[in-house]
Amino acid sequence: MSRLLLLLGVPLLSLVLGVGCGVVQRARLSSALEQYEQASPRVHLGMSPDEVLAILGPSQAGLPADQKRPPEQFVNSDGKRVAIYYFRSGWVADGRLTDDEVTPYVFIDGQLAGVGWTTIGGPRSYGQVPSKPPQTNVYLSVQPPE
Repeated sequence: MSRLLLLLGVPLLSLVLGVGCGVVQRARLSSALEQYEQASPRVHLGMSPDEVLAILGPSQAGLPADQKRPPEQFVNSDGKRVAIYYFRSGWVADGRLTDDEVTPYVFIDGQLAGVGWTTIGGPRSYGQVPSKPPQTNVYLSVQPPE
């Protein structure tokens, strides 16, 4: 009997924990997107990175690193400092973080100069929702104890 419980218990526990982690991660992402949606209208052109981060940063705080895009910095051809911060603003259920799931905030010489992909030439990657959701089947075969 204990062998049967061990044989059935370990796979079932793994399945429950795996599904549970996915549910928790989706809940965090959903909360972050909701917070971003509420906070983003308070951001205006001309703000400093610190001002924008103070408004939008809390919405991203609960996201794991693989659900965020790191900022970029460079000097453009006019010699101006450009910094681009990306904030998670969408979700496509495909297991990837693509351009259409983040919104870029473009700072030039320390002032917010643009928001959105139009300011930097458009997104380069898009989420791909499967046409048919993956199917998970769990088969258990329980034989009566001898």
